[in-house]
Amino acid sequence: MLGEHAPRTMQDLAAIYLEQIRAAQPEGPYTLVGWSMGGLVAHALTSLLHAEGEERVSLVMLDSYPLLSEENPSSAHMTDEDLIAQAIPMLGMDFPENKPDTLEGLADRVVEDMLQSGLTIPVEFGDVEVLCAQFRSVVRQNLQLMRAWIPERLNADMLFFRATQRGAGLVRDDPAIWQSYLGGKLSVQDLNSTHASMLDSDHAHDLTQSIMVFENRPIMKTPQSAPSPSSD
Repeated sequence: MLGEHAPRTMQDLAAIYLEQIRAAQPEGPYTLVGWSMGGLVAHALTSLLHAEGEERVSLVMLDSYPLLSEENPSSAHMTDEDLIAQAIPMLGMDFPENKPDTLEGLADRVVEDMLQSGLTIPVEFGDVEVLCAQFRSVVRQNLQLMRAWIPERLNADMLFFRATQRGAGLVRDDPAIWQSYLGGKLSVQDLNSTHASMLDSDHAHDLTQSIMVFENRPIMKTPQSAPSPSSD
């Protein structure tokens, strides 16, 4: 999904995911679970499914926040400096000093942190340097997608897991920002983890148990997605 085939918007990216999901499972119910930026993709996917008449969707986010605030509901014209400032807490990264001041620098640090976390890249994936260069391109691309995206209002419930272990830098940890983009109930559960460690096996039981309960709730009817609160 790089080069001329790269998605231009968050909706384009969600459509690519939706094609793959429909190929594996043509009909719902669907449970969409997204961590970090993946939560934004899950939100956009839910919007696409609702537009197709699919009501059996459970939306779950793990520490995902849109790059906007109630004071600044539009991120489309955000400067690179502001984008970096908003993206760092969204990515769960901590820069008490030497904070990146360019998108390229932030992409480099994301890849660096990923490699330092102990990630093992299988040899069949090819040259590590080439792969890291592709990762950096994807990070820069995703930052641009997040900058331009404004969530639509969904007639849906959401289960949100918030990481409680925060670093010393900028912090964004108020899931209530999502309520303006939901017609249903926002349920928040705290997870004793960092943003980066939410998917560790230590948390798997608690996450799956809560998600299974959420899946069994009565599903809201979705006659039509309402416009985004910032669209007028």
